[in-house]
Amino acid sequence: MAKFNKEKFKQSELFYIWKDTCTAWHFYLKEHDYKNTEILQAKHEGIHAAVSQFYGVDYHFTRTDDFFGLVTEDYSDWLFKEGTDA
Repeated sequence: MAKFNKEKFKQSELFYIWKDTCTAWHFYLKEHDYKNTEILQAKHEGIHAAVSQFYGVDYHFTRTDDFFGLVTEDYSDWLFKEGTDA
C-alpha cells in the first residue's frame, strides 16, 4: 500500500476529477436532478474505492445546505470542504 501524502494527492489529476465529481453531485442534489446524481454517485464510489484500496484512506462525500466536501468518517480530516461554512 502506498503512503498517502494529502498535499501531493491534492495536486493530482485524480483529486481534481474527484473534486469536480463532488461539486457536480452537490449541484445536482440541490437541483433535485436525480438521474445525474446517480451517475455522479457511481463515479464517486469508483474513485473512493480506488483511493481507499491504493492508499488505505477513507474519505466520504458529505453535504449540508451550507457546505460539501470529502471527509473522514469521524470528521477529523477534510480532503476538501467548500461552501459558506468552509
